[in-house]
Amino acid sequence: MYVRRPIKGLRLSPVRKRSITMAGRKTSVTLEDAFWTELRRMAHARCIPLGFLAHIINVSRSPDVPLSSALRTAAMGNLQSQIKEQAA
Repeated sequence: MYVRRPIKGLRLSPVRKRSITMAGRKTSVTLEDAFWTELRRMAHARCIPLGFLAHIINVSRSPDVPLSSALRTAAMGNLQSQIKEQAA
């Protein structure tokens, strides 16, 4: 039998739909706030606008991968890289 128990320290992030401009075209993307925050950090660290970072991720993704999934994967990959660097 499965018993639901809260996970200590788990904070769920609300989902937000935002418009971004990539290569001169506006598009709407729905992501959790935590991913938006990490994508902004990534763009800031590279000294590029968020829309340009999204464009780079967009042109790098496979056609069968939704943009929102590609953005989440990029943000998660960036966080994982930071953790590995800190552990080394």
